[in-house]
Amino acid sequence: MSELDIKEVHIVPVGSAGEVKDTDSKLDFYNSALVYLLNDKRSIYIGESIDIKNRFSSHNRHDSKKDILIRHAIYSHLFNKSVTLHLEAFLINLFSAEKGLKLINLGNNGHYYHQKKEYEVLFPQIWKQLEELKIARTSTSLLSSTAFNHVFLQSC
Repeated sequence: MSELDIKEVHIVPVGSAGEVKDTDSKLDFYNSALVYLLNDKRSIYIGESIDIKNRFSSHNRHDSKKDILIRHAIYSHLFNKSVTLHLEAFLINLFSAEKGLKLINLGNNGHYYHQKKEYEVLFPQIWKQLEELKIARTSTSLLSSTAFNHVFLQSC
């Protein structure tokens, strides 16, 4: 497999029912494994799904999640279920270190899968994109390399 390119990863806003707000006909969004974020200024929830509309329907019935209306999905045609589980764990671990932001998730552990190291190269780049969208508050450049590696390795 050739080196993965961050240009193949899309972070798109989604509506409360899981519909893509910024339509791009090239995205096979509804039939793919993806990671999603529900956030507001005080809290965040990170999840993964292969059926975002059904998952959001479930969240919309849950008191702690239904009113969180800033929603994004992280999608790539390169992702499979193992990659999204790993990315979810990575983001949960990083967001758990965000000051002033309540993480609604419980912990999540990663596991080994084929070409794991190649996908891991994308994860810090995805975090950088979340910083640019003002979802992530702590820059990886502000985290010491030791702290970042500790969080990163815990998600592996």
